[in-house]
Amino acid sequence: YISKPIESDEFYGVVERFGSGTAAAGEPIGVEVGSESETAEIQCDGKKPDEKVFDPDGFRSRIGDELLMCELIRIFEEESGAMRESLMEAERKGDAGALHEAAHRLKGLVGNYCASRTWDCVTELDERVAAGDLVAASELVFAFERELRFLEDALREFRELLETKLQPS
Repeated sequence: YISKPIESDEFYGVVERFGSGTAAAGEPIGVEVGSESETAEIQCDGKKPDEKVFDPDGFRSRIGDELLMCELIRIFEEESGAMRESLMEAERKGDAGALHEAAHRLKGLVGNYCASRTWDCVTELDERVAAGDLVAASELVFAFERELRFLEDALREFRELLETKLQPS
């Protein structure tokens, strides 16, 4: 089990331990990525979150491996659009349960990417929905959607830079 946010040293340690198929008797072989730390404020490198959309240095420090960073960003790119649509649809319908579920899922996704503004926005959205304040939550949906688009752009640009760097000369 690895809780989010995923730290590269911990991830590779688990992969090395269990990925070879040589785990101790009774231990499961494989990795489950969980979200136990989703409710804690995510701070990259233990520093106070700043106002940048995305902190590439914090992300690089947290993950370490450039190929893994690219893969994690691709996962974000694949999942964020559908998750955003679920959030927007729940808001349009006024479905508090679906809105809370969508916000919470997006909070779990955003928590891995050193994106303090987006994290703060989705955390507040999640809290407002949980408290039953749907008026404030509806306003926050649109603010969060904007921040999520900024984050998507920043992550895509960072991934493209990494991929250019990783390509053989």
